[in-house]
Amino acid sequence: MNKKFVIGIFIAYVVLSVGALGYYIYNSNKEAASISESEMAEEVTEEVSEDLAKEEAEKEPVIEEEPEEEPTQEPVDEAPTEIIPDEKETPPEEASEEDKGEIRPGPYYRYTVKKIDYDSLNLYDDPVSKANILGEIEVGKSGYAIDSTRYRTLIQLEDGSFAFVSKMYLSFTEVPEDEYPEDLKYITLDKAGELFE
Repeated sequence: MNKKFVIGIFIAYVVLSVGALGYYIYNSNKEAASISESEMAEEVTEEVSEDLAKEEAEKEPVIEEEPEEEPTQEPVDEAPTEIIPDEKETPPEEASEEDKGEIRPGPYYRYTVKKIDYDSLNLYDDPVSKANILGEIEVGKSGYAIDSTRYRTLIQLEDGSFAFVSKMYLSFTEVPEDEYPEDLKYITLDKAGELFE
């Protein structure tokens, strides 16, 4: 009788212990679930609040500040600026009939032909034909160079006429003022420029 009573008490103790443990585990899980739900609810609330704040900010009209008007200054009468023409760029006036034949102000250069590309020649003065120039401009020949551009030089041929030749084909030596040739024709830069129009 005592044995059965002890066994019954032991079984009752085990059942109560298991029940208490189960109840404890159930309560722990329930608390954890409620905590996670509340945290999720807080995160969702924060995200919704941020989205609403962005939408409100986008809806608000942007007020642009108008630039302050600068005080208008009355125009001051200024004397017209005198433009001084560049002597290098401004061609001299064309020589009159009386001036033709005079010595052109220097410097003059003595040229020597180093090499020649006949297709690069330009006639300056008639009646010299290209055939005559081809015969007169040869490597080693010398003469006087009168007017120059950046890339070409106006040279006088043996018959007194002129031709434009690329500077790369010539070598130059400056002629002293007291040795200026007396027989050079008077040539103006504006006439020479007609070849490039």
